[in-house]
Amino acid sequence: MSRPSTTATFSLPLGPESRWGLFLDLDGSLLDECSRPERVVAGTEVIRLLGALQQTFNGALAIISGRPVRDIDRILYPLRLPCAGLHGAERRSCDGTLTRLDVDQSALAQVRAALNVISVKRCVELEDKELGFAIHLRSTPENVEAAEDSVTQVAERSRGAFRVLRGRKVIELIPNAASTLRAARAFMEESVFSRRRPLMFAHHHADVNAFEVARERNGVAVAVGDAAPPTMHRVASPRECRFLLSELVNLGHLGLVA
Repeated sequence: MSRPSTTATFSLPLGPESRWGLFLDLDGSLLDECSRPERVVAGTEVIRLLGALQQTFNGALAIISGRPVRDIDRILYPLRLPCAGLHGAERRSCDGTLTRLDVDQSALAQVRAALNVISVKRCVELEDKELGFAIHLRSTPENVEAAEDSVTQVAERSRGAFRVLRGRKVIELIPNAASTLRAARAFMEESVFSRRRPLMFAHHHADVNAFEVARERNGVAVAVGDAAPPTMHRVASPRECRFLLSELVNLGHLGLVA
């Protein structure tokens, strides 16, 4: 793997006593962003890297993503990693137990119906994630403002059941109770992550909320991409993130991380 031309804006404390728990966002962090997210599949190199990271961190590796858990599994097949999906609305623990938020079914049905109308009226693509929704605007950038206004109105009519998340060329409606921060805290209470310091990489602003766990647990939080605030630890791209992670595997072979 060739070394990227840019360098990370942080250094990681290492040593024989270093014990880290690794949290990775997928799109825009571990994986390059794609104009067709439904077609994303991790390549062999990424699958091997994740397997090596599992060994390096003695199983203390979790994925945190806006994608549903089923989609995380599709992308990372044949791996089935501990993960939090739908920005924390779903979580699969280290022992494989899957928990999902109990979402008001009436509110969910009303939101689904309203978004279907918006997708037709505004000529935008609706992705139904079962517990949440995404309106993709990559093919209709001229409809961004109107679509945002319409989706915001749907969230307001849900009476607090759902909230809006704005991303690059996408608007999401997710359960208001969904929280990547709570999901990350729950992982840190599991025995696999116990007494470890969180090392977190994220790109999406909703998943960056989980960075609070790094501050709570004397860890390190790293934003991936140029949008990170100048005061935040940062790597420039998913390619650089993958390179840094491969270096951690190499350091693990030397006994410097565990």
